[in-house]
Amino acid sequence: KKNTVAVATTKTLLVSDAGSYEVTVSASGCPSKSDVVVVSSLLPQTEGGVTCGAGPVTLKVTDAQGGPYEWYAAAIGGNPVKTGNSYVVNVSNTTTYYVKDAGAIALTVGMSSTNNSLTTPAGRGTAQNEMVLTFDALTTFNIDALTLGYYSYNCNGTTGITINVKNSNGVLVGSGSGSVPCKASDPTIARVIFDQSIEVPMGTGYVMDAVGTDKNLLWYNNGATYPYGIPEVLSVTGPHSSMSWAPNSSPSFFDWEISTGSDCDRAAVVAEVDCNVGFSSAISNSIEVYPNPMEGYINVSADGVVSQVEILDQMGRVVSTSNSATVAVDELQGGIYMVRVQTEKGSFISRVMKK
Repeated sequence: KKNTVAVATTKTLLVSDAGSYEVTVSASGCPSKSDVVVVSSLLPQTEGGVTCGAGPVTLKVTDAQGGPYEWYAAAIGGNPVKTGNSYVVNVSNTTTYYVKDAGAIALTVGMSSTNNSLTTPAGRGTAQNEMVLTFDALTTFNIDALTLGYYSYNCNGTTGITINVKNSNGVLVGSGSGSVPCKASDPTIARVIFDQSIEVPMGTGYVMDAVGTDKNLLWYNNGATYPYGIPEVLSVTGPHSSMSWAPNSSPSFFDWEISTGSDCDRAAVVAEVDCNVGFSSAISNSIEVYPNPMEGYINVSADGVVSQVEILDQMGRVVSTSNSATVAVDELQGGIYMVRVQTEKGSFISRVMKK
């Protein structure tokens, strides 16, 4: 199901929620053109807490791979009240706090396309090990674009290219596709803006390669010195492991344009006051929320009668309420939600994902 926004004639449309949006452009006397734009969310994942009566509650960022994280008492405006991966608050009533990743960056890293020491250029097909680069992600980041060297002979207008990133086990982490122009002279070096950013979690042993074109890409036999990169962000570690015969070679993957963190909205975290609420093993082990990720519905299985199920978004807003153990969620947009279950034995909060 696609989300929709109001009809507009401008080039910019503002959306406030993650999801897939279908954009249609039309003009009098011409057929309409449609495409789908995917808007993802980089809000930090969080965990709230519960106390019986007035007392301290620990709120946490559970995927603390970015940061620093700033905590606020309001969804908009105000100054941060705490910086860190967790925040201990003293509450007497259920209170919603907010946290955001204040460490957002956007920069260009990797080998420069205009100022480098690479020598002995040659053409290589995408299936060859020469067109592979290994790297470590020292923090979680997105690759939004890069500059690529290629040969565009017999090319009509533009040629497409896809960059893949795989983890150390060879499992695909993400892909970004784009097109580059054909030019009269070879080789050509051009910027590739991906249709969808490649999300790279913090980790080591990543492999980058290229697919999707029958054109040879530009490869250099010598001149690269490994490792190189940006401290605490990226370390490019070398060519493919089979390239011992050319350890200072490099494919033409230049000028990585990366972004990390989210200097956007604040994620809601709830400090709940309820003497019926418990995260003890007795209650937690007696309640199951499934499937996770959820799609069309979500079920609650409990050792006791389920009196209410609430689904909250990351801003702490209740987006669905049911007195049944089965809740339809097909109308919800993709993202992270909290499910609050009330039973005769107490309450339980679980974090789930909607595809």
